[in-house]
Amino acid sequence: MSYPVFAAGDVLGAADMNAVGMWRLGEATMTNTTSVSLDGVFTTNYDNYLIIWQLTNSSANSDNVFLKLRKSGSPSSTGYYNQWIYSLSTGNPTNANAANEARWTIGYAGNRRASGFLNLFGPRLTQTTAFIWQGGGISNGGTGLIASGQGVHDVADFYDGFQIETGTNMTGKFIVYGYRK
Repeated sequence: MSYPVFAAGDVLGAADMNAVGMWRLGEATMTNTTSVSLDGVFTTNYDNYLIIWQLTNSSANSDNVFLKLRKSGSPSSTGYYNQWIYSLSTGNPTNANAANEARWTIGYAGNRRASGFLNLFGPRLTQTTAFIWQGGGISNGGTGLIASGQGVHDVADFYDGFQIETGTNMTGKFIVYGYRK
């Protein structure tokens, strides 16, 4: 498959634009808050999404980052299942899981810097939504953490947005991309 190459001043036609594989759809920025929502970002134009996040500060030495799916501005608070494995730079890997919870665990927020990404499969489709994620962070004490996980939202409904939560104030950004069908 050939990929289009563009130069400054080129007029881009529909065929050129339809060859683009990923589109930036929105972003949410937080400043010293425990929750942020992004509604209307999942549409019928895309089945799957990439969410990239970076936290530049958190008031806790370590805290998990959570995600809830939203429909018409209201979060879904049941049916979240996930498993993850994490490893601190000071110890061995640890497994964790959650069954029929009120939200997914999608990462870690250290109070120096943390980042991660999440691939979300089918939130706008009326079916079970699945995801995979990877992330990491460093605490003020210099302890690093890397984690990876996956899960499903076992509710056959469609969603148009999401909500990020943590137990303490956070500052950072979440960016959403849609994968072209």
